[in-house]
Amino acid sequence: MALEAIEQVRLPQILRDLNLSETHIKLVCALIVGRLLHPGSDRATHRWMTETSSILDLLGIDAHSLSTMYRTPDKLSKHWHTIVDRIFQSTQDLLNFDETIIFTT
Repeated sequence: MALEAIEQVRLPQILRDLNLSETHIKLVCALIVGRLLHPGSDRATHRWMTETSSILDLLGIDAHSLSTMYRTPDKLSKHWHTIVDRIFQSTQDLLNFDETIIFTT
């Protein structure tokens, strides 16, 4: 379900448009699923992905070192606003809602 949600908001395509490699795109998806299903430190997520889960097999990628996993989010940081804006737009299109700001006291 988590992988389907990632596809529905078009995250893989957004990352392709930012010229990330397919391996990094799949690793980002694996990290997101790992954080959703097994919250913890980077080390704990890496251990879960490589020792407990089949997420890497599902995505068709090999296990990467812990240092590669640490560096992957850094590749996204310079594109953070673009990624967030495009995910918001995808979600808005998917759920067919208008952007509304509500101020409460």
